[in-house]
This record gives sequence, C-alpha cells and structure tokens, in this order.
Amino acid sequence: MEVQPKELVIGIGDLHGHYHALEKLANGLQEEYQIFSGDNQLRSGVELVFTGDYIDRGDNNLKVIDRMIELAKNSNVVELFGNHELLALADLGNAQALVDQNKGAMSYSVTLHGGNGGYNFVKEFSRDDKESLAKYVVEMSRTGRIGGWIRKLKPFYLTSSGRKSILFIHGGLSDQLDVPKDLEEYFEYFTNRIMTTTDIFGGSFKKYFDTRRLGPESPFWDRTMPDMSQKEITRRLERVGVDIVVTGHTPHRKIESYFGKVFDIDVGMNPRYGENTPAAIVFREGVAYSFDVLRGEVKL
Repeated sequence: MEVQPKELVIGIGDLHGHYHALEKLANGLQEEYQIFSGDNQLRSGVELVFTGDYIDRGDNNLKVIDRMIELAKNSNVVELFGNHELLALADLGNAQALVDQNKGAMSYSVTLHGGNGGYNFVKEFSRDDKESLAKYVVEMSRTGRIGGWIRKLKPFYLTSSGRKSILFIHGGLSDQLDVPKDLEEYFEYFTNRIMTTTDIFGGSFKKYFDTRRLGPESPFWDRTMPDMSQKEITRRLERVGVDIVVTGHTPHRKIESYFGKVFDIDVGMNPRYGENTPAAIVFREGVAYSFDVLRGEVKL
C-alpha cells in the first residue's frame, strides 16, 4: 500500500460519548494549527484520524456522533471502528428481541454491550425507558442514520508523514496481522462481512463478535504490544511493513510511547476515567508530538 505523506497527520483516541472533550480538543487544535478552513471543513494538507470508541460510558454519545457524521463528509477525515462500535452491532439482535418483548433500555443493561457502557448510550434516545430502546434499534439498523454511519467505519488506516508510514488501528497488531498481505486480506474480509446480510451468519452476535477475527483475539481488542520488548516491537513492525503504529483502546493519563514506534492515544477523555486532559497525537515530517489543551505541543 503506497500512501502520500501529509503536512499534518493528527490522531484522536477514544471519546466514549464525551462531547465536551472533543470540542475542547478541536478548538485547541484549531488555535494551534488552524486545521479547519470553515465549519467542520478540514483544510487540505491536514489528515484527521479517529481510532474508534465514540460511544458508551459518557453522557453525550448522540452529540459526539452528530459531530462525527459531519466530519466524515471530509475526504481527509478518517474514522475507524472501535471494539465498542462492534459490540453495539453484535448486540443489536438482542436489542431487537427485547423490543419485541416490550422491554426497555434497563433490560438491555444486562447484555454484553449494555453492561460495558452501552446502557448510557441507549438511554439517550428518550426519557421513556421502552421508547429509548425502540428508537435505538431503528437508528442503529443498516438503514438508520447512526447504523449507516457506523457500518462505513474502517477497521484500520495506513497513512504517512515524512518518510514514516503510520498504521492507525484501535487495539493493536494481533497475530492475525503479521505481514503486509494480512492487512489487505483483513480489510477485504472485514468490508465484505459488514456488507453481507446478517441472517447468513446466524444473527448479529455471530457476525460481529463470535469469531476469532472480530472477537477478543482480534485487532479491535488486542493489548499485547505494550508488553513487548523493543526488539519484539521492531521486528513486528518490520514484518508487517510499517514504521509506526497508533492505537487507542487502553486508557492512560497521557499519550504513551513504546520505544517511539507504538503510541497509545487513549487518554481517558471521559468522566468515568477522571476526565483526563483532552489530547491528540500530531505527526509533522515523520516526528510525533503530543498536543493537549493545557500544555500545547510537546515532542514525544
């Protein structure tokens, strides 16, 4: 995969329904780098990549989604799947079954997605418990506004800055992504699976979660890279053919660098984690910087 280097490549990690953190960060990036030329219009030369997990746990999921849908109209904005988006799709069949039983959002809280922050998302659709779940199911369907947007998210994204190739992915390089060909094959597999009718797989849970390639052993859930030695990380990245990997998924108080080759940009921008300072990673001429709304830009 050949990619053209950009003037600025900016990555933003897990938001989890925290709209105010997103706004603080967007405003800070605008002040520092003038990334927008108009309302939600990202200027040319800038690439903005989100690593997924826009929903759950926070209290402003719908406002975050509205902003993401608007931003997605820019060709230089890239939005990835997180494991929470996959969980939401996986439990959509269970949500529909509960609606058919005349049950509401509270009953959904015992599902895998609902119990992992999804209840906070679902209850935003209405103050009425039953109505909120019913509206959620409609909006999350393939033809629904939110469901249509989610199904267009990418599994990962390869870009470049200077002479450095950068792979953005939600969890990490699980052993399913070991050589360059694996990236191409996985992208095709994932895209085809999203487009295929759910009934063929025996339901939404089997389609989006109950499989090695999408479940806990998949790139959306992987957390093995921080435990690797510098030598292991170097070899892994060389085998897959990239210089840098940027992930989200595992919250920290600040952007974590692992030997300058792997960066975790999930900084816990959510009240559930103590509402840490909103931060983004910025690449300029292949050099990585942390930008947060308090300290500004700091070289990593």
